[in-house]
Amino acid sequence: MRLVLNKEAVTLEDMIPLAMLPVGDVGEIVEVLGDENDVKRMSELGLRKGSLVEVVQSGSPCIVRFGETKMCFRDSELLKIMVLSSSHAL
Repeated sequence: MRLVLNKEAVTLEDMIPLAMLPVGDVGEIVEVLGDENDVKRMSELGLRKGSLVEVVQSGSPCIVRFGETKMCFRDSELLKIMVLSSSHAL
């Protein structure tokens, strides 16, 4: 499967769970997986396709920054958010 983000072709192999993004790295959200309610909740929080996120603290809980907001997540929530690492984002 190939996706086109920011005019670049992206394969499934390029995507990683947000939980695997190293501290200080920025990723672009490619997909939010899960049941409809979880995906809607993440979208309402501002975590949706195309959003940029930075990992501030890894582990559980994990702290991520997007825009001017910092949020704390459990590992299970982060595994549902697929990102492109900073080498592909932007």
